[in-house]
Amino acid sequence: MRPLKEYHHFRKELIEPGDRIAKCERYIVDLLLHSNLPDSERESSVCWELKHQASTLQFARLLALKRGLPVDLCAVGLMFHDINSIVHGKYKNHAHLGTQIAMQSLKEIGGFSDEDLDKISRIIHSHSDKHTWTSDPFQEIGKDVDVLDTFLYEGAFDYYLQNKPLPIFKEYLKRVKKVWKELEISSDPRFDLLDDYKPLWFQQLQTMPLRPMRDVLAILLNLSTFKKDVGICPPAFCVLVEGERGKFYANQERWANYVELIATKIKGLITNEKSKVISSILCEFLKKKPDIKMIEQSHFFEKTGIISKQSFEEATDILFGKKDESQVYALLMWPLIDIYELLRGEKMFKRFQELGIKELQLTEE
Repeated sequence: MRPLKEYHHFRKELIEPGDRIAKCERYIVDLLLHSNLPDSERESSVCWELKHQASTLQFARLLALKRGLPVDLCAVGLMFHDINSIVHGKYKNHAHLGTQIAMQSLKEIGGFSDEDLDKISRIIHSHSDKHTWTSDPFQEIGKDVDVLDTFLYEGAFDYYLQNKPLPIFKEYLKRVKKVWKELEISSDPRFDLLDDYKPLWFQQLQTMPLRPMRDVLAILLNLSTFKKDVGICPPAFCVLVEGERGKFYANQERWANYVELIATKIKGLITNEKSKVISSILCEFLKKKPDIKMIEQSHFFEKTGIISKQSFEEATDILFGKKDESQVYALLMWPLIDIYELLRGEKMFKRFQELGIKELQLTEE
């Protein structure tokens, strides 16, 4: 039987010499609190590193308990997983570079066997390879804890979508969805965005003047606001604007299924009459030779409130307000997360290639 004792609250003088885990936690926090590297020279910030280090440490403890892994070693692995960016402020190859820094630091702190250090190093070294899957529980917990934490921040989805290649981002979403399922949390519908992604994912579904294209876009923007209520919203698509015409690209099978689901899914959110109008317009839009006059009903839309004035104005601004007369430009639209991205030059070509759109020929900036 041991006597009760005061919790140290990470005061250095109260941490016992043999408490290797508390010493590690204090060590990481001190590195950040006393860092001479300002935020202006970091890719993130001291605040982010403090928050991310603390939350991944605790999530590591929870997942280790659930998976029957050594809690202390998993905690240390996630505690040190971003040590390279903590010290140097950079993320390029930070997992592999950070492993060496972590091993040296842990040897200085003391209390870890060679077997312990091997398990910790596997957590750190592989945590950035979230698009690869292994049978090593230590490698996998590093990846899983990292995505679990980062995807709880609202901006993470947008960041990864814009900065990771789509095949890799698909695996990120697959991984985080798996962890949420393990924790018995209802999956965020955004995690399904790239489930069936593969080369040649998009096909050209429609070409038409920008004005009717604007009306369809306004409908889709309006429908995307229902995602939290019905768990469904427009699939990913993009619009290529060339002069006064727009080319609409998407996955044909996804869009056909989506249009079929609209009437039942939005029934309780808007009147049946409005839902029939929306469904009929989107069905017409998907035809090889749509009735442009039927689609181009902007005044009717505004008057009846089938689409909100805000959605209509946003669609107008997207297709008409940002136009550069001297260039063709592409618009990537992801209503699921309410963002769009204007891409030019090399970055645009790369993303279009990932989507499977090959016929685009532009002069790079």
